[in-house]
Amino acid sequence: MTFLLPLMTWAALLSGDVGGKNLELDWQGAKTKLELAGKGLRAKKVAFISVKVYDAHLYLADGQTFDRTDAGALNSLDGQKQLAMILKFRREVDAKRVIDSFKEAFTANDIKFDAPGIKEFLKAVEVGGPALEGKTLSIVGVKEAAGGETLIYENAKGEAATIKGSTGLIKQVMSIWFGKMGESTMVDLKANLLKAP
Repeated sequence: MTFLLPLMTWAALLSGDVGGKNLELDWQGAKTKLELAGKGLRAKKVAFISVKVYDAHLYLADGQTFDRTDAGALNSLDGQKQLAMILKFRREVDAKRVIDSFKEAFTANDIKFDAPGIKEFLKAVEVGGPALEGKTLSIVGVKEAAGGETLIYENAKGEAATIKGSTGLIKQVMSIWFGKMGESTMVDLKANLLKAP
């Protein structure tokens, strides 16, 4: 069962400095330390130049189990109880371009846009509005003790949408950065995210 909750402010969900060694996740009253597991620059080729779009930061509850190989990274994320992907934008990007970039990755990984959880995730990105220069877009994944997965998408204004989904939702969304890459600049970003920070 998948459903999208309304946008809400969640300033207390993550605390710490983006790019720092650790963040703290406060989920339903339980606090978990997330460790920086990887970081990299997302660039986009426009005409003959490379434009810097965002800095990506991957935080994991258990960085020791993260497989830093191209083939194994995505599957190893299945073992994470909590994770966060934080994108700090170096320029403003409208919501449609963000969605189109995510859709390219889903297509490369054979993930349907109307699949349960994915449809709601893309809607949350659309409703959340543009990525703003100097601000972050954050995706937090939580595996629930009772089963299923929760995905929280925070927009540049600090509002969040919560998506309740079945097992595999987090892995599908993380395929944007750790799955098959359809663009050379995303290959570069993935390679950097796989390096120890």
